[in-house]
Amino acid sequence: GGQRACSRYDELAQTMDFLLFNYIFTHIVIAALSMSIGVAVFLKNPRSPLQRSFLLYNTAIAWWGFFTVLMEFSRTPRVALLMDRLSLFGISFLPASLLHFTLEFLGTARPLRWLVVCLYLITGTFSVLSFTPLMAESIGRKGFIPFFTNPGVAYAAFVGFFSIVMTVACTMACLAWLRTRDAVRRRGILLFF
Repeated sequence: GGQRACSRYDELAQTMDFLLFNYIFTHIVIAALSMSIGVAVFLKNPRSPLQRSFLLYNTAIAWWGFFTVLMEFSRTPRVALLMDRLSLFGISFLPASLLHFTLEFLGTARPLRWLVVCLYLITGTFSVLSFTPLMAESIGRKGFIPFFTNPGVAYAAFVGFFSIVMTVACTMACLAWLRTRDAVRRRGILLFF
């Protein structure tokens, strides 16, 4: 009985290590590829608002992935919480930067400049809050992940903002894809969204 329970524990520990390894490896790949693709596109035309918005979006993704990895390699909960808050800082830029890129890609950013400015102002608020207990109250173990966000009271508002803006951006891209007959543009929309 006792030896069987011990082997089940060892099996579970190996599974958890495998899952954690995949979790960390995935975030490393996300960070590296996002930054590489963002920089490669940006360097094609650094003055273009389209390339700049694409770089910002990819930088936010890379930032999130990078600091998530650092959070999981943290030796203390205090350092892990700091890395989590740094990760949330990058995550806070995802909705605005994706919608900004979408509007640039669709050629509608100029007339909707007010919307882009409003989104970045809201993002600025969440990015500041990401360093407070209002966004990340603490960190704790979640399944196989040693350190994960225990959300603060502002986290729910951010998740709402995130969900709405990301849905709007993806819906705009989908509608543009459905409306266009240009095969190159359709492929571009599928590639980036």
